[in-house]
Amino acid sequence: MLVKDIMVKDVVVLHPEDTIAEATTKFAENKVSGCPVVDDHGALVGMLSEADILGHLKTQYKKLKMRYPPEIMFGISFQEEMKEREIGLAFHEIGSMKVKELMRRDVVAATTNDTVERVVRLMVRRKINRVPIIKDGKLVGIVTRGDVIGGLYQNENATPKRNS
Repeated sequence: MLVKDIMVKDVVVLHPEDTIAEATTKFAENKVSGCPVVDDHGALVGMLSEADILGHLKTQYKKLKMRYPPEIMFGISFQEEMKEREIGLAFHEIGSMKVKELMRRDVVAATTNDTVERVVRLMVRRKINRVPIIKDGKLVGIVTRGDVIGGLYQNENATPKRNS
């Protein structure tokens, strides 16, 4: 099975100059957890996901608190702590940041003629949930884990069953 058989062609995209607040709104409105980032010419320049945004909040605004008694027998145990109010303030602060500041630039992409098996290997190896699909340097689709499962299901149901 080829990627072009299961990819979503109507891709929700972000622009590098969009704000993180605009990106999260787009995620929520479209019920997606990440999007490719494309330039003015439709070329893929990055990816941004909810995990990238939450990871930035975590690294920028965490506090360490010593846990007592230590759970580790020969060491001191620390726990990250972030209060709800701090999360709101942190998100407010990064909401005006540009997508280009948080997006991942080392994007793994596939082409329309790649096999679904290759895309699955990329997802597993790189621990990613979605792979953008490019053709002639432009974004033309996306494949998510759900698309792979749906494609496998359709393929299984389209295959004639053998009687044993």
